[in-house]
Amino acid sequence: MPATWNFDFSLGKNFAVTERYHLIFPAEMLNVFNLVNFAAPSLSLNSPTNFGVFTTQFNQAWRFLLGLKFQF
Repeated sequence: MPATWNFDFSLGKNFAVTERYHLIFPAEMLNVFNLVNFAAPSLSLNSPTNFGVFTTQFNQAWRFLLGLKFQF
């Protein structure tokens, strides 16, 4: 199986509304560089045209997630 590459990045900020109340803002980016990961090459001898060819990929699409949490 070929190596898989996936780079994620996250940031967060905690805002103090008062001494007791806080507002938390997290942001996450998944698969930042939008890299494609291929599955193992086809080793089937039944279809010689596809032998050794990467026919499938599993790719988590680039995603950006935002959140907002009020803590009391």
